[in-house]
Amino acid sequence: MCIGELKSLKVTCLSEVGWWDTPKFLADINAAGGMSTNQWGIPFDPKNAGGYSALIEAEGLDGKVHTMLLDTGWDVSYMSWVFKREGVAAKLENRLVERAILSHEHLDHFWGLPALCALDRRIPLFVPSTLTADAWKFIRKSKHNGSVAPLAPGSLHVHFPGFASTVLDIPIILGVRGEQILYFNVKDKGLVIVTGCCHCGIKSAIDFAKTNIATETGRFHGLFGGMHISALEVWSPTADQMLDSIQGAQFDVIGSNHCTGIMAVEKMLERGFPVAMGSANFGSKSNRYIGNGDSLSF
Repeated sequence: MCIGELKSLKVTCLSEVGWWDTPKFLADINAAGGMSTNQWGIPFDPKNAGGYSALIEAEGLDGKVHTMLLDTGWDVSYMSWVFKREGVAAKLENRLVERAILSHEHLDHFWGLPALCALDRRIPLFVPSTLTADAWKFIRKSKHNGSVAPLAPGSLHVHFPGFASTVLDIPIILGVRGEQILYFNVKDKGLVIVTGCCHCGIKSAIDFAKTNIATETGRFHGLFGGMHISALEVWSPTADQMLDSIQGAQFDVIGSNHCTGIMAVEKMLERGFPVAMGSANFGSKSNRYIGNGDSLSF
């Protein structure tokens, strides 16, 4: 399917630190029963909560800039501060952000929704249809009063010319299912994939695009977001296969962060991947990736 083209794309990492202390985060999960436990019933330490969220600005061929939010982070107070720090709060209050997109239900991508709704409760939400009943209750509890579009797995949803998304239906830890992957087609450059965590595996995200999205260039241009390669800094043969898939796609620029893992980024650099550097600000631990407050243009 042809999805149209964009003139340009800019992605700003508002926050990529899902939590501040990984051992503490894992201890909370293990104490509650392990990774198969429903996240909604785990008493996480609120002082350890951060969140993942990105601001996306897509310029159409007609010059119109579509501004949208990918994910809403975790801790409400922290995300309120992040939105103010990056100037997003003012955009939301003036209804200049046209939509919010949820990649998946995990707490560090979703539980900051009340911070968003406090600024614009009417913002349209685009979510995986695989959300649990707890997630739908949370949306209502967050006082969201706008439209909510549940996107079914496997189909390609064109939001506007040059931007489409799909939900890949896979079981994920902590009782979550399905993740939404974003695809942007930049004129004369190619396809840009933007992810939250990519629990489905980057190969699946790439393969879906190859099978379902037709572009004038026929190639990939950029990759941005969490890639879940060495999230806990543990390496495996599967991680090598993920890097093989990225290498095979021949991206021009890669902006990794969040659950990608520093170990994965180092191995990307060893392979000569075009990895974009960051500034290691506001709690991001390394300049080897696009961190909190950093932007990347495609």
